[in-house]
Amino acid sequence: MRPYHLVHIGMGSKQLNMKKIVLMLLFLAGTWSCSPSASSPDVPEKETGEITVTGIIYDDSTKPLADVLVSDGYIFAKTGADGRFSLESDLNKAKFVYVVQPSGYQAPVESGQSMFWKRLGKGDAQKINGVYQLRFTLNKIKSDADKFSMVIAGDPQPRARTAGYDKFAYHSLDCNEDMWKDMSEYTSSLGSRQVFGIMLGDLVHENMSLYPDYCNGLARLNCAVYSVIGNHDNDPSATDDEAGAAYFENYLGPRNYSFNAGKFHIVVVDNLIMQLNSSRQLKDYDQGLTDDIWKWLQKDLSYVDYSTPVIICSHSPMFMLSSGGDRSLSAATRHGADYALLLSKYKKVYAWAGHMHAAFNYVYGPSSKYPGIEAHTVSRVTGSLWVNEWLCEDGTPRGYVVADVDGENLTWKFKPIAYQTAKAVGEVPAYTLRDYALTSDGVAMRNGRKLDETYQLRAYPRGTYGDNYVYANVFMYDEAWGEVKFTSSKSGPVVMTKVSEKTKKYDAAYKEVFDFYKSAGSALSSSSDFVLFNKSGEVANPVPHLFRCYSSAESDSGTVTVTDRFGNEYSTTVSW
Repeated sequence: MRPYHLVHIGMGSKQLNMKKIVLMLLFLAGTWSCSPSASSPDVPEKETGEITVTGIIYDDSTKPLADVLVSDGYIFAKTGADGRFSLESDLNKAKFVYVVQPSGYQAPVESGQSMFWKRLGKGDAQKINGVYQLRFTLNKIKSDADKFSMVIAGDPQPRARTAGYDKFAYHSLDCNEDMWKDMSEYTSSLGSRQVFGIMLGDLVHENMSLYPDYCNGLARLNCAVYSVIGNHDNDPSATDDEAGAAYFENYLGPRNYSFNAGKFHIVVVDNLIMQLNSSRQLKDYDQGLTDDIWKWLQKDLSYVDYSTPVIICSHSPMFMLSSGGDRSLSAATRHGADYALLLSKYKKVYAWAGHMHAAFNYVYGPSSKYPGIEAHTVSRVTGSLWVNEWLCEDGTPRGYVVADVDGENLTWKFKPIAYQTAKAVGEVPAYTLRDYALTSDGVAMRNGRKLDETYQLRAYPRGTYGDNYVYANVFMYDEAWGEVKFTSSKSGPVVMTKVSEKTKKYDAAYKEVFDFYKSAGSALSSSSDFVLFNKSGEVANPVPHLFRCYSSAESDSGTVTVTDRFGNEYSTTVSW
């Protein structure tokens, strides 16, 4: 993938002579570079100091677009009636100029990336008479602009096949291949409807040479994809937060930006402040926003009416955690409380994040401090980090969220990945608790079809946990869902109760995977990072969406049913 893109330069009223034209072409030829190497990001030589940046924004019929917001990540400007804008950018800080795409428009998509940004310094911008000049084109969306779909995924996190502890685990490039194939099929199935992806960070795992692999995956999707930086996307050999992001910025552009889709304002924000650890590696981090990012976010939202629904995407959750803690109020979260109070002014806010490798959803009630805010954490799209198997530590299968928007109405479902060609241990174990079949070529089949959005829960028969309860794991559950019920063939229906945090239950299918890898002779068996139980004997990662009900029957069968918050009913059968 080429990290830079040829741009059209707005000349204004001044005409260039032939000599200047030749010099300009030579300059542009020099910025057209190959993919960066693993050892050094191929960034342009950066100028410093304050400089005027001007430009013009057209639609795809070359009509100038007025009232379009433009930012360099620090200050904002609006285009006039002639489509022109001007920024006084500080090149000691600013690296990009980007367009806040207005509703109904989409920047050109190149290899899966929305090119709504241009690089300052000696990158995409040409300096003429001491002024940087830029030209943007926005394509008018041909479908209904108020209706669109999103594919939301987190933590693909590959390492090289030669990395990890041993042959048993942790390279996950094959898992990424399964992910891209599934996503490509899904986005292609949506026809003319506007669709875009949001990747919630940890796009690679501290291996900067894998950014081209990630970019090649984006190029396979039938849509634009917006990327969020995660803690593992930073160069561990760098010395500070800004330097650590060089590879991400080289391949994917700005870390903080916003755009509009339909009636929604969508924000992407870097909320991890990287720090050196005791080994002088850039792997530690603080949660929250730097002072500069916090100032930028306030300015961005100052242009957004409080009645506008907002989607804000970060790598780490900025609100409620799967453990029940409220991160927005944590003193360790920089600007966290300010962030929460600002967003609580809006009628509706959906905060999407990854990082936790587990699915968790929390809706702040109307009488809470933050009414109208929903916190949504997606599970790891490629399965449990350490084994890259068919499910995550909370029992959620490999998969991602598919969300549909119609006006201000936002609905979503979990989409399991239907391909499992990756074989971390050479052969696929015959897991007894996997509730679908796996063909010889790695296709996951359930009820006669590939895994799809009907797969939203898994049930465990009485005795699975060594007790007399029937259990059900409802992957994307939140408090707005209906009751989870078990209907016994012998005794009729009963409401299942949510397993409390204090009970600390694991997902039984994940324990089966865990036990297999522990017994397989993997180096993971001695790794303190790969644990199911902590030193106190408690479950290290209890499931926040597990339900159960008592059964006295020594043999029985039945059906677990639940209706999600949007009226869709899901069911699965269980017997013993």
